[in-house]
Amino acid sequence: YKSDGRASNTVRIGQIATGAAPKYFTVAGDSLYYISQKSSDGIELRRTDGTFAGAELVSDIRAGAFSSFPEYLKASGDKLFFTAIGTTGGRELYVADKDGARQVADINPGAADGTPITTMMFVQPVDGGVVFTAQDPSAGLELYFSNGTGVTRLTDLNPGPTDTPFGGPSRVAALGSTVVFGATTADGFYTPYQTDLAGNVQRIFSDDGDALSFSGKFTAAGDYVYFTAAETGLPGSRLYRLDAATATATAIAGTQDIPLTNQIVFGDKVVATATKSGIDRTFIYGPDGLYQVPGLVSQGYAVLVPGITTERLAQSAETLRQAAADAGAARQAALLAADRANTFTKFYSTSAAIANDSQERLTAVDLDSELKTAQQAAERLQRGTASLSYAAQAGTALADALQQVSLAAKTEAADLQARREAKLDEARRQQRAKLLRGDIAAPIAKPSTAGLTTLGLAVDSPRNPLPPQPAAYRPVIIPYSLAQTASA
Repeated sequence: YKSDGRASNTVRIGQIATGAAPKYFTVAGDSLYYISQKSSDGIELRRTDGTFAGAELVSDIRAGAFSSFPEYLKASGDKLFFTAIGTTGGRELYVADKDGARQVADINPGAADGTPITTMMFVQPVDGGVVFTAQDPSAGLELYFSNGTGVTRLTDLNPGPTDTPFGGPSRVAALGSTVVFGATTADGFYTPYQTDLAGNVQRIFSDDGDALSFSGKFTAAGDYVYFTAAETGLPGSRLYRLDAATATATAIAGTQDIPLTNQIVFGDKVVATATKSGIDRTFIYGPDGLYQVPGLVSQGYAVLVPGITTERLAQSAETLRQAAADAGAARQAALLAADRANTFTKFYSTSAAIANDSQERLTAVDLDSELKTAQQAAERLQRGTASLSYAAQAGTALADALQQVSLAAKTEAADLQARREAKLDEARRQQRAKLLRGDIAAPIAKPSTAGLTTLGLAVDSPRNPLPPQPAAYRPVIIPYSLAQTASA
């Protein structure tokens, strides 16, 4: 049957025999693969395209009523990988696609199992193919890779036909084309390793260079692989984050001795449960560390709803995160609106109080008397303004008059100076005339020049002796006061 959860859309898409017991439903490409039993062809791989006529047997690996007992169904791309018992009797790796099912390789030839069913056996999708444990006579139980056309052995941790101790590589996880797995070393430690698809194996150490003893399982999320391990020299165990580029692991703070289980990947984070202080709790870890989810877990395990894929859960988680963000934004808007409403309420209360006070004041005041007083004050202000205007005009007129007086004084001073210069010029002229006529007696010998002025002639002094001249034409230096008298 198929259903979208509604009774009206629940329909039968195939008819199988009583006791067919279909199981291992796995989607690859456009088909749903599953295992079921029919009396005519035994327990084999079948598929359906979702229609009643589309259910079919993929391949009768062991012809007739014999069963191939397919196990470990894993989809990688549009192919389905699984193990089955072939016609020779050994269990080997098979691949199915739209063309049918076929054996990839007979790793352990003959009736021996190449892919034995053990507690450590696994098939893990990686890079369009799968990694898986297999056993061949030359290398024992080791790690292999196949893309559906052949197989490549990736490890031989215990060289030669002897198995790697305690069941070979196990608990694998894939990160891109890097495969991380655990294996027991010769000294008995269960240790984390990594390899690429060419078989370049590296042992994983802590970022301090210490050896790690692995426990739990590997979980790939985002760009990292997480696992629990104990580090040499440190007490207890911790959650580590692997950097595949350097094959080193970094311990995540706060994870000592927390037994994380039931781990579910959501994007680049992992949700897990653990018992802490005797109480089952939920944790989330990722690139930014480990966080405890508030509240308790009623049971010590996580429940996955059938049909809900990791992608749909991640979408739901994103929807919830967006809803939480929207709710947070709405809460902030509501708080802002409440704050504004409170402000408006206070403003209204204050305004009402002011209005009431104003009303009381108006009731107690004689409006006619107050109006008359205001009019008188306005008149006084108007008169004062006029007086100031008159005073300003008078000040301007006074400034103009002072400027005219200043100009007149300057003109008079210039005129007096001109008349004085004219009188001096006339005195000098008369003095020269008297000297020329000889009206003035012989000059004073070696007169002192202190306080004297010249009449345009050189002063007779030791530094500037006068040349000999006739007595009638020798220059005469007289006191300035005598020059003024002569001019008068």
